[in-house]
Amino acid sequence: MRLMNDIKCFAEKVFLKGKYAGIQDMELSILEKKGLEISAFQGEIDVFQSSCERALSLRGFFDGKMGSAYLERIEESEIDTLLRDMQESARNNDGMEFECINGEVPAEGYRQVVAFSEE
Repeated sequence: MRLMNDIKCFAEKVFLKGKYAGIQDMELSILEKKGLEISAFQGEIDVFQSSCERALSLRGFFDGKMGSAYLERIEESEIDTLLRDMQESARNNDGMEFECINGEVPAEGYRQVVAFSEE
């Protein structure tokens, strides 16, 4: 339960700081992967390892462009770096494609793509 509260608090801080940094329509995803490895050799436990990995990704719009950033260390001290990386990603996004978050279609609409030719 404590972990869930910590993640919620972290997300709220990211969204608040992101809003003040000019980032809109933010989406935060957190991935947690746990592992356990046990090996035995001649009836004796040879290897016993447990692991827990967490990663976080942020998507959002900055200056009308989609940007994203990724963290492996989910710590409050990394929030500013995450937001700067996301803004930089948006600045470097020179694509004309529109993406949507939460199923909303951008006001500009989508351009038609011809991906198949019968010729």
